[in-house]
Amino acid sequence: YFAAFEEARAAAEGKTELRLGVELGEATHYPEVAQAIASEIPDFIIGSVHNLTATPDFYCGRAGGENPEMYADEAACRALLERYVTELEETAALGIFDVIGHIGYPLRYMRTLYPAMSIEPWRERFAELFRTLAQNGKGIELNCSGLRQSLGETMPAQWLLALYRDMGGEIVTLGSDAHSTAHVGSGLSVGKNLLQGLGFKNYCVYNKRNVEFITL
Repeated sequence: YFAAFEEARAAAEGKTELRLGVELGEATHYPEVAQAIASEIPDFIIGSVHNLTATPDFYCGRAGGENPEMYADEAACRALLERYVTELEETAALGIFDVIGHIGYPLRYMRTLYPAMSIEPWRERFAELFRTLAQNGKGIELNCSGLRQSLGETMPAQWLLALYRDMGGEIVTLGSDAHSTAHVGSGLSVGKNLLQGLGFKNYCVYNKRNVEFITL
């Protein structure tokens, strides 16, 4: 990973600045391994939850997925969302990240079966989570991939971004979550406009694990 990055950075010299980060998923499942990885990353770490303990990735339960029994009914989805919020809280408590990524990730797949599924019932717990992040100098990622997908909104959704701001949150990075070169930068201009409309003055990037605020 590091060798490939140095090769890419050399090729980009004079054209653009590359920084080295990682998305550290499920850090609470293997905290010692996660800590070891985090100590080697020079610039930026996204902490994220894609799958719960002893449970497949939320992706697997979508319509046409490998584990359709995950989303057998709406009650099953709500039970998974309860566990998802708990693991987000545990991730925040662990603290070995700069921002928490794509909050609301399960909805990307649950809504392929249940369009009205929401994490609104956990509003108070998200408020406390955001307050904790703000107090600890941590932030969130505004993941714009949902704008080009059937989800049709950012992760987190607009109401959660507003809640984060109300709880004192200021650190927001922008991500296109590109899995192909065609999607690099996708949705970022929409994300910036959304932040501005909610009263944020800046978006953020990281350099050597230090946050940099860029005026919108």
